[in-house]
Amino acid sequence: MEVFPKTSEKATPSVSRMYLFSDGCGGQNKNNIVVGMVQKWLFQQKLGVSEVSLIFPVRGHSFLPCDRLFGRISRDIRSRSNIVTPGEYHDIFRMHAKVFVYGKDWTVLDFKSAVAETYKRIIGLQDFKRIVLSRNSKGRVVKIDVRGEVAYNTDVNKEQNLLKARASHAKIKLRPLKGVRPVSSAKHRDIRNLLKVTYGEEWESVAELAFYKTLTNDQTLVESDVDPACPHDECNCGDEDVEHV
Repeated sequence: MEVFPKTSEKATPSVSRMYLFSDGCGGQNKNNIVVGMVQKWLFQQKLGVSEVSLIFPVRGHSFLPCDRLFGRISRDIRSRSNIVTPGEYHDIFRMHAKVFVYGKDWTVLDFKSAVAETYKRIIGLQDFKRIVLSRNSKGRVVKIDVRGEVAYNTDVNKEQNLLKARASHAKIKLRPLKGVRPVSSAKHRDIRNLLKVTYGEEWESVAELAFYKTLTNDQTLVESDVDPACPHDECNCGDEDVEHV
């Protein structure tokens, strides 16, 4: 039997490794932008974390806790015949979790441009089941190595430093993104026509429709059923309409 000495102080938990689970959708989670964001965080954090693993479960064989939440939210949305304002979505979300409103409680920084300026892309990223990022320090010099693995239980691939020449983790420039994202001209026209049919030609005078007056259109955007960042035949996105209660 091993006897531990009594202590009046609470032991501070030490976390050296973190595991982040998400579906493998290239347009959302499994991409170089997310890997760059993790490198930036791993470099500047002061928690003692030395390794972060991004893990992408096999589609159709695993369900994350968020899938249950999304299923319940989808069910509540479908129960309403008409949702007009963003605030109505917020009300539904609040039934299940705490809501942080964009533009009020948080903003978005342009990691996409910052990552492209700072890091090299990972070759074969979509083939990996795991991406492991390791933080190694020697004196004041901190190095972040990245390794991708095509299996969950192997550690065979070579680590690589993704920093571009003359780039630095500490000097990443994060710029705020615009508050409103433009939509395509076709979608912008459809929205306005639908509002006219529903509320009449004077729809812009309806107070609850103020959100739609802020929408801007972009002539260069093209509507498509396929997200170019995540084509259906290659994307490992999570299953839709999961309703575990």
